[in-house]
Formats: sequence, C-alpha cells, structure tokens
Amino acid sequence: MIIRAIAIVFTIYLLCVLPTHAADVPQEVSFLIAYHLALENNKSLLLEEVSQRKSELSEIQARSHRLPRADASWQYQRNDDDDTSRTLSAQIRQPLYTGGLASAEQRKSENLQRSASYQLSQVRQNILRDLIEVVADIHMAQQIVAVHKENVRRLEEHVNKSHVRLEVGEISRPVLLQSQMALSEGRADYFESRSRLATLNVRLNNIVGDTRDVQVTDNLEAPPIPKHNLDQWLKLANRKRQDLRAEQQLLDYTHHDLRAQVSRYYPTLDAFARYNQESSSSRSTTEAVLMGVRLQVPIFEGGTRIASYREAKYNTIERSHRILQKKEGIRFEVHQVLNELEVLDYKLEEAASRIEYAQENLRMVTLQFEVGKSTNLDVLDAMVSLKNAEQAMTTAHYEIIKARFRLLYHAGILDTSYFAS
Repeated sequence: MIIRAIAIVFTIYLLCVLPTHAADVPQEVSFLIAYHLALENNKSLLLEEVSQRKSELSEIQARSHRLPRADASWQYQRNDDDDTSRTLSAQIRQPLYTGGLASAEQRKSENLQRSASYQLSQVRQNILRDLIEVVADIHMAQQIVAVHKENVRRLEEHVNKSHVRLEVGEISRPVLLQSQMALSEGRADYFESRSRLATLNVRLNNIVGDTRDVQVTDNLEAPPIPKHNLDQWLKLANRKRQDLRAEQQLLDYTHHDLRAQVSRYYPTLDAFARYNQESSSSRSTTEAVLMGVRLQVPIFEGGTRIASYREAKYNTIERSHRILQKKEGIRFEVHQVLNELEVLDYKLEEAASRIEYAQENLRMVTLQFEVGKSTNLDVLDAMVSLKNAEQAMTTAHYEIIKARFRLLYHAGILDTSYFAS
C-alpha cells in the first residue's frame, strides 16, 4: 500500500510539474510554420475574411434586380350591418428592362468581391512583412547579445590581468578602477541587449498569436532581387500591389454605381400576372386573373435622384485621387528603399574593414600595454572600437536583409517562395 501511494504521488507530481517546465521551453518552429500560425490567429486577417464574406452577399442583391418577385395579401372587413367581406390578392412580377440598373449592380458586386479578395491578399502580405521584420530583428538582437557577451568576456579577462599587475606594482589602482568601470558599462550594455531580445520575442508571439513561446529556427538570408531601375520597379508595383489593385476595383465600383444612379432616370418595364378573389356574405365569390406589361416612367422624386447621382460622381472623383495618392506613396517607398540599399552596401563594406582594423588594433595595443608603451585607456578604447565594429557589421547585414524584403513588399511580389519549405 505504501509503495502504491508513493507511485500515485509521484505520478501526480510528474503530471503537474512537467507541463509547467515544458511551457517554459520555447517551441522551435520553421519560418513557414510560424507564418501559418500567424495566418490562423491574426485578428486583422479574420476581420478581412469576414469582410470578404459580407461582400459575397452583394451578389444576391445584384441578382434580385433580374429575378421575379411575388407577393400576396389577404384582407378581412366587417361593416356595421354585419356584412363581411374577404379579399385575396396575389401577383408575380418579372423585370424585363431596368434601365441598366441590373447590369450596373452586377458589375458593382463583382468589383466589390475582387476588392475584398485583393485586400485579403494584402493583409497576408502585411503579416508576412511584419513576421520577416521581427524575425530579422530577433536574429540581429541575438548576434548583438553575442557581441556584448564577447566584449564582457574580454573586459573580464582584462580586469583579471589588471588585478595581477596591480599586485606586482605594474599599474596603479586608478587604472584598475578604469577597467572595472568599463566592465560595468559592458555588462549594462549586455543586459540591455538581452532585454531588447526578450521584448522582440514577445512581439513575435503577438504576431504568431500562439499562447506558447515560439522560436523561429530558420536563418533569414538576403533574397535575390531583380536588377531593375526605379521606373521598372514602379511598373511592377502598379501591376502587383494588392492594395492598389483593390483601390482600382473600388474605382470601377464607383463608376458602375454612377451608372446605377443614371439608370434611375430611365423608364422600367416588367411583366406581371395578378390573381384577385373577393367574397362576402351578401355576394357570391368573384375571381379575376389579370396579365399584362407595366411601363413605369420616373418624373419627379423630390430631388433624391440628382442628390444620389452627385454623391456617386463625387465618390468617383475621391477614389481617383486616392489611387493617385497611393501611387505617390508607392513611388516614395520604392525610391527610399532603393537609396537605403545603396547606402547599406557601403555600410557593410565599411563595417567589414572596421572589424579587420579593430581586431588588429586591439592585438597591437594589448601587446604595447603589456610592455608599457600604451595606456589602459588605449586598450579599453580598442575593445570598444572592436565591439562597435562587430555591432555595426551585424546591424548592416540584417538591415540589408530587411531592406531587400521591404523592396519586394513595396513591389507587391513578396511571398513565401523565398523561404525553404
């Protein structure tokens, strides 16, 4: 019994403790899996999917202008002399000519659905862009943490040597205090970089939308980009940008809405069949079937038609200006990222040269310090220079990766094909 009780307690302990420890371990996933998790949990995407479903309902409304309509009514009446009467009426109408309203509404529905589809694709691209940005920032932060950690290791080694030199009288105590202060600053920078890394991991979990901590294991590589000039990139963006295509569909929507408002000035024609039945306590039941064609000509509606027409016209003008504004924004974004890439290439080359110089400078200054030909400040400055050069190299490398992906995004050709499956 005692052994069985111990086994039960141990099992309960494992069931309670192990999941807690497992929850503390980040879940390692590939970039594509993280992207699919973000698609499943992102609230903006869910809202766009709802908007797309709502846009599909407009097709039902558009078809209603071509479909027959039927209605029926029943009336019961009783007079003061106890004479009762009952009237049953039913009719069906089939539109024959709507003045172009049915065609315009059908085109409006198609444009609205295409616009919703393009907006949904744009939201997916936005999620992919945000995920690329945060993963690149995380990898950059990890490299910077490693740079600061290595710098702290060099400073600790230098402080330990300074303690030995102080004991043998080679240096004074202020020199040791200088080294210790530099070590404290290095440790502060190290923990600050770790704090930024933790913040970026929280942001990654927010994008992915998973309750567990997620760690992306894939290393981001700079994607190949076509060698286009500015005009070629702009032409590509005008064809591929999903948000721009959505705006163009909304512009077509306003054009067809203008057609729909114009159609309200035209006569309409429909065929109808009506059945009437009247019965009362004092008369026999009478029935009548009436079939015919009705022509309806609008004459005066209190100014509502002209107001709707002008509103549709202003909507068309407004949407045209929105497209021009969107194209100007795309032009600025593409031009900016092209200039940024050109600058970053030079920064990467300069950082590589600085690292070689800083490594050689630290080696020479350390040797000179050991024989008394350089000061402690020279050694500390050389360490800071090497740390800054390594940090600049890491920053330039990942900024180039981010800039290249941003260029693909601004051109509208960013997709998951740039990542290994």
